[in-house]
Amino acid sequence: MKLIELKNLDIFYSKPVLIDITLEVKHPSKYGLLGENGSGKTTFLKTLVKLHKGYKGSVKIMNLDIEYSGIKPFSVGYTPELIAFHKDITAKYFLIRYSKLYGNIISLESKINTAIKKVGLLNYADQKISTFSKGMKKRLLIAYSILVDPDVLIMDEPFEGLDPSHKINLREIINQRFENGKSTIVSSHEIQTIEKCCNKVGIIRNRNIKTIDINSSTDLESIYNLYSL
Repeated sequence: MKLIELKNLDIFYSKPVLIDITLEVKHPSKYGLLGENGSGKTTFLKTLVKLHKGYKGSVKIMNLDIEYSGIKPFSVGYTPELIAFHKDITAKYFLIRYSKLYGNIISLESKINTAIKKVGLLNYADQKISTFSKGMKKRLLIAYSILVDPDVLIMDEPFEGLDPSHKINLREIINQRFENGKSTIVSSHEIQTIEKCCNKVGIIRNRNIKTIDINSSTDLESIYNLYSL
């Protein structure tokens, strides 16, 4: 099974963002997308989940072409970098309300409690989101994306705004998913963040993506600098 299969993919707005991307990543993987701010990470991830329509070429997720096959809601979860929350709703109500996008969820109450507990928000479930810090809002988005434990989890800068203990916790979530045969795609502009949580890395340079395997002995910073030459 292939997590991602891209062929001759161009992503664009009025101008090109990424050009002629051809790559394959097997499932399961912990795939990190590494690039500078403005390099196209967010647009790339939005393309994978059909939130950005400006592309041509072939995009397959879990062997399904996103152009012709509807991605099942339970198969792919997405964590945006941040969204504008309604200020007067609680964390729990947010999860109940937007769980409808996944369809009918069996044992919804139990799944919500499990998700918010995993991100350390169980004691804040009935608190209004308007009182949350940036890091707490990010953890709520993570809770939503893991609500149905999807086969593929796509996360845009999920570590940004988290304190050290919750960064460790998120890495544990990603590792546990991998051990259970599930894939996670994570973007970041920080090399150490990607090094600590991924086994494959896509480096964005010159509007293209170079994918490499990494392990504990990989000097990702040197490789990243090499691709920047």
